[in-house]
Amino acid sequence: IKAGLPIFDSSAFVQPATGRGSYGNSARNILTGPGAQTWNIVIAKNFPLKERARLQFRWEMFNAFNRENFGNPSTNISGGDFGLVTYAGNMRKMLFALRIDY
Repeated sequence: IKAGLPIFDSSAFVQPATGRGSYGNSARNILTGPGAQTWNIVIAKNFPLKERARLQFRWEMFNAFNRENFGNPSTNISGGDFGLVTYAGNMRKMLFALRIDY
């Protein structure tokens, strides 16, 4: 996906004439967005403290490999951003936690 360029040929689409009550002749679901690949990883370790108590350490990674996941392109034909992807998914996030169970 190149910045500022549509991901499909936006010149292949025209807005239907107004006032005729028609929707055009293109089929449904002819456009697909870019794929997404997200890896979420959890590493946890339990440490016994006493008879019935334990301490748990957790490390959670969301989008662990920090891949760019782009949103779907704009499909509003009358908008200036028709065919452009204007959204990217979340970047890598990590969460550390300590938990005591008793």
